[in-house]
Order: sequence, then C-alpha cells, then structure tokens
Amino acid sequence: MRVQTVDQRDAEIERRVQERMAQMLDNNSMLPEMIAGSVERAIRRVLTDPELGRQFWQGGYQELARHAGNNASQWVGRRLLTALIIAAVTAGLVWLVKTGSLK
Repeated sequence: MRVQTVDQRDAEIERRVQERMAQMLDNNSMLPEMIAGSVERAIRRVLTDPELGRQFWQGGYQELARHAGNNASQWVGRRLLTALIIAAVTAGLVWLVKTGSLK
C-alpha cells in the first residue's frame, strides 16, 4: 500500500489538470464550444437555484431602494438650495433698489 502525503496528492492533481488542459488546448477548434457550453450550464444552474435567485433579487431591491432614497433626498436638497439662492439674490436686488444703488 502506497501512502501519499498531501503535497504529493496535490502535485498529482495539478499534473492531471495540466495534462487535461493541454489536451483541451491541443484541440483548439472545440475550445470556443466548450467555453460556451460551460458558461451556458453555469447560467442555467444559477437560474434554477431558488435561493440564489431570492438573494439576487433581494440585493437588487435593496440597492435600488438605497439609490432611490439618496436621489430623492438630493433632489429635495437641490431644490431647497436653489430656493435659498434665489431668495438671497432677490433680497439683495430689493435692498439695492431701496437704497438707490440700483436705479
């Protein structure tokens, strides 16, 4: 019975993976189809996982709600700032007219 250390086993796995990758790369004509097939299978697995779907939509909703809240508060803030600037300019013009500096 042959006992392998963890390092030896990892090295053997690495060697096998490299051999398999070399075989796949030797057959370049199949590589695009293999990648496309792998991506398609991964997407199908993600789409059929109900827990992952729930997490995705929940995260999306939270992100959208955060952005909507920020945008709404910024919109109100911009409107208030604009109103204050207009009021200050108007008050300045009225003061200039009353003092006779602006005729």
